[in-house]
Amino acid sequence: MNPSRDGGYSFGMTPKGTPLRDELHINDDMDIHDSAKLEQRRQADLRKNLRTGLGSLPQPKNEYQIVIQPPPEDNEEPEEKIEEDMSDKIARQKAEEEARQQALLRKRSKILQRELPRPPAALLELIRNSLLKADGDKSSYNPPTLIEQADEIIRKELLILLEHDNAKYPLDEKPSKEKKKGSKNSSTRAAAPLPFIEDFEEDELKEADNLIKEEAQYIRVAMGA
Repeated sequence: MNPSRDGGYSFGMTPKGTPLRDELHINDDMDIHDSAKLEQRRQADLRKNLRTGLGSLPQPKNEYQIVIQPPPEDNEEPEEKIEEDMSDKIARQKAEEEARQQALLRKRSKILQRELPRPPAALLELIRNSLLKADGDKSSYNPPTLIEQADEIIRKELLILLEHDNAKYPLDEKPSKEKKKGSKNSSTRAAAPLPFIEDFEEDELKEADNLIKEEAQYIRVAMGA
């Protein structure tokens, strides 16, 4: 405090000059407030400088460069493999079809298998008439013997097989000129009914063939042939 002209006292306004303000920490609060303002100003300057620096950067451009790799040299290998697989498939299918045809051929009569001449129609008619005559000659007083019964069964089976072969695998014995003339009539001619024959398995046919061969060999030995 300083004495005034009128005999009183007055307080001085020098900053940080009085012990009272220091004791109340008023000066410290002012320093903190000033520091906060300075920090805010500094942060604002940093943000401004950052925006200015970013604004000076070049604008991005949407430019792309696509690079296509050349195909490998061995790219043709899968195509060759596919072609080989297809040829193997065709060969396998052909082999299966040939095996199926051979199996069907083995089920046909020996005449067809060996491509022997077919019996003429007159022979079929002769066998048919002999069977009819045998049926008419049957009598309860004179029953047929075992040999006669076996002969009748064989002739019936033979007739059925021959009629079946002629109906399913017909032979066209007409000359070429007659074929041309009768081609229209043959197309409208009704097909002969196919006689029914039992379809045996190949193993059964082989077993029957072996039995026939054994029986034939027994008869030859018995007859001294």
